[in-house]
Amino acid sequence: MATATAIKRPHRAKEESHNEAPPKKSDYAQEVAAKIITQLEAGTAPWQRPWKAGMRPPPGQGMPYNAVSGNGYRGMNAVNPLLEQQEKGYQDDRWLTYQQALDVGGQVRKGAKGTTVLYYKFNDREKGAAPEGESTAADGRRSSVSVFYARVFNGDQIEGMPPVKVREPPKEKERHELCEKLIADAGVPIHHDGGDQAYYHPIKDSIHLPLRGAFKTSDGFYATALHELGHSTGHPSRLKRDLTGRFGTPEYAREELTAEISSMMMGERLGIGHDPSQHVAYVKSWIGLLKDDPKVILKACSEAEKVCTFLNIPQYEREKLPLVERERLSTEEKKARWQAQEKAKEPEQTQAPAQVSSPQPEAPSAPQPVAKPAARKRTRTRQQSQGMSL
Repeated sequence: MATATAIKRPHRAKEESHNEAPPKKSDYAQEVAAKIITQLEAGTAPWQRPWKAGMRPPPGQGMPYNAVSGNGYRGMNAVNPLLEQQEKGYQDDRWLTYQQALDVGGQVRKGAKGTTVLYYKFNDREKGAAPEGESTAADGRRSSVSVFYARVFNGDQIEGMPPVKVREPPKEKERHELCEKLIADAGVPIHHDGGDQAYYHPIKDSIHLPLRGAFKTSDGFYATALHELGHSTGHPSRLKRDLTGRFGTPEYAREELTAEISSMMMGERLGIGHDPSQHVAYVKSWIGLLKDDPKVILKACSEAEKVCTFLNIPQYEREKLPLVERERLSTEEKKARWQAQEKAKEPEQTQAPAQVSSPQPEAPSAPQPVAKPAARKRTRTRQQSQGMSL
């Protein structure tokens, strides 16, 4: 059963930030939408570029992946770096965080600006009443979503990166057998009665295509079939997207945007190529959609990734870069080393020479009382004292 969620304020991934403040989610959506609108108007958006079946896209035009894990980025995290690859002309599909670049023996060039990716962490809570900003699921459990922003750098922005090792796509027989299995496992009926049109009928829950012979190549047939199969995942019995829109409505444009992004992802992962020529009519409506609500691109990329997951489209595996052995220190060891380095920077303090105490002048002795000369005792003789009376 689905768990109700609430978005928390985003946090910053410390080891991956490279001194750049994380954007707000609305600013991030606005930034990505602006890039896509510019590329849509120029006809260079990722899903507007054709890829030939059985061939890897040119360097820098393939789907981005993490060079350490070898895994491709998913959803919006795949589209935003791909936009950067095409806008900046990068000749590398590999991306790493600042720390990962160090771990493989590289160094991000001074002044290089990272590209934002998002990470979501779902936190289950105890049962009970939900506080403000959260909601409660039917089973009484609460859940919240923490959003983490990180910065990643393209291989062209990193010094000391080893050359890219290109992996050959699957052979024709191998990729066609896989496509047949994916179509059969989906269980959606396919009727070759569409004349010159290909479409999914949501009410009948069926796909209608031209005859196989009408397609120029088998890869073209599978690409078209899987595109319509992507639409079928929106059925109420599957991923429950809004399929009620008619051509020209925002709902229709939104669904086509999701299907086109998922087709691009499937074409690269399966090696069947991607032909955007059939969807030129939607460009104007996509531009209007993104101008009205930039967050549409976040949802469309997320839904496109869900389409690939639901249909069991395998991830395209790449070679992982080996990590360079580095000295690993505990927190205490790092602190002790830092303190030693700081102490070494301090100038040596020479011992001050001992001060020779100068002789202190003797305190003057208390003045001695000067003896006054004894007063002359004036004595009178008896005669003098009595001589008056002769």
